[in-house]
Amino acid sequence: MGCRIAVASALLVSHLAFCAAPDIDSISPLALRPGVPGELKFSGNDLSEATNVWASFPAKLESLGEGAFHITPLASHPVGIGAVRLFGSNGVSPVALVMLDDLPTASESSTNKTREAAQRVEFGSAIDARCEELSYDWFKVRVNKGQRVAVEVVAMRLGSRLDSVLRVVNAAGRELARNDDVPGLRADSFLTFTALDTGDYFVEVRDVNYGGGSEFFYHLRIGDFPLATAAFPVAAEQGSKHSFRLAGPSGDIGGMVATATTNSAVVPLAIKGPVGSTFAAALTSATREIVEVEPNDTAKKATEVSLETGVNGRFDRANDRDCYEFSARKGDRMEFRAATRSLGAPCDLLMQLESTDGQRLGRSNPSAADEGVLTHAFASNGVYRLIVEEAIGAFGPNMVYRIASRRAAGFALSLDTDTFNAAPGKDVDLKVTVTRGDYKGAVTLALDGLAGALVLTNNVIAEGKSNVTMKVTVPETFLPGTWTPFGVTGTAKRNGQEVRVRASTAPALRKRWQLMLYPLAEFDGVLALGVTAPK
Repeated sequence: MGCRIAVASALLVSHLAFCAAPDIDSISPLALRPGVPGELKFSGNDLSEATNVWASFPAKLESLGEGAFHITPLASHPVGIGAVRLFGSNGVSPVALVMLDDLPTASESSTNKTREAAQRVEFGSAIDARCEELSYDWFKVRVNKGQRVAVEVVAMRLGSRLDSVLRVVNAAGRELARNDDVPGLRADSFLTFTALDTGDYFVEVRDVNYGGGSEFFYHLRIGDFPLATAAFPVAAEQGSKHSFRLAGPSGDIGGMVATATTNSAVVPLAIKGPVGSTFAAALTSATREIVEVEPNDTAKKATEVSLETGVNGRFDRANDRDCYEFSARKGDRMEFRAATRSLGAPCDLLMQLESTDGQRLGRSNPSAADEGVLTHAFASNGVYRLIVEEAIGAFGPNMVYRIASRRAAGFALSLDTDTFNAAPGKDVDLKVTVTRGDYKGAVTLALDGLAGALVLTNNVIAEGKSNVTMKVTVPETFLPGTWTPFGVTGTAKRNGQEVRVRASTAPALRKRWQLMLYPLAEFDGVLALGVTAPK
């Protein structure tokens, strides 16, 4: 709905009321085909003034009015998860997720709640659907004898609340395959089976807790494709062309060469199967990235690295452990932060810091809520080793990890919203919260991406304080109907050195995408400022 007109009939005066920012409830379809023209329809609140759409992927875009857009994604863009926003004279919407799929998509029927009424689905296609509370969705597909069939639910990865359970039965009702959560994907499901006979096979989808409603949507893919959950290496330096491998629960899938561009936080990667493709993503990095050199199981064979770089490794065989050797100076206070499950790897990391004589200096806690953090202040110049193991000895091609080292700040920053809207010359309030470790001093806040353009006031979190609400003034020169991304960073002085921390928007993203334990890396820390028309 657009802005409402309030009429004061007694005074015969009408005026334009405040027009709220656009807010997307749903999009249809849930998937677009690269190279194929389609129509993308948005539903939500206050969309009539939002006449433009932004996409995270290259596409031809044209407004059709009333929340609909003609869209043609670039034919060469890989299969994967993309994002869209609406914007216009009333500001910019929060980001919504959409899949780019090489399988054609149809819509779910409303009567497929029993096996007898299962909806016919063509092999090599997809269905956009929604679970109803205390109900099942049924689909049937005709398959030839000997055909391998892959069935995938893409739901959590699109921001859905559906925690899917997937099951396949034959015409006699005998269960052939079942899956709840895929290791590395958490709430989404995937299974395969081989047809023993030519005939109809039945796919059942439900929520694990029998929940349902408009927020329990999913994209069901049926074809013959592998499943990837992770890429290796996990990250590549921006501007570099790199060889990547994709892997999943069933093992290594294959490789490709891709470029880590400077204008994106991720590298979308996909591998085509006989019918349909699988996908994953690697990170782009502004710092140097190092890949482990095997064998590096012992101190004598340790991979040489340097501080403040990214380290990429994986446990691809039993009893695998990785050793890294680096130099540190007296007074260096470093934080080693691991990433595994947020990257699609079902592993838990254990990190140990040692001196060259084997003395243990520090150890991460694999049972903690984080993915592995180790902080240490080095007492002397010297060479040190970081020993990395999988906490319970698990291994496989998809058991990848990345360790980022940086000067330990002793604090973290977060925001509980990621979208702001204001007219030129007006103010926006940004509440920034600090979670303190051993640093209790003041933190000075600044903006990334809009440095010098916006005026900040009250931008210091005082010593010992837990938050501040800083005021951001939008310049008069900003054009209404536009939007721009930016970030918030905090700096502080520790032991004579400046430390810098980027504020996370994970609280806002988790509120929107409740099943995403780890928010998408390309959106964590990104805020959108929409410039509205003056009221």
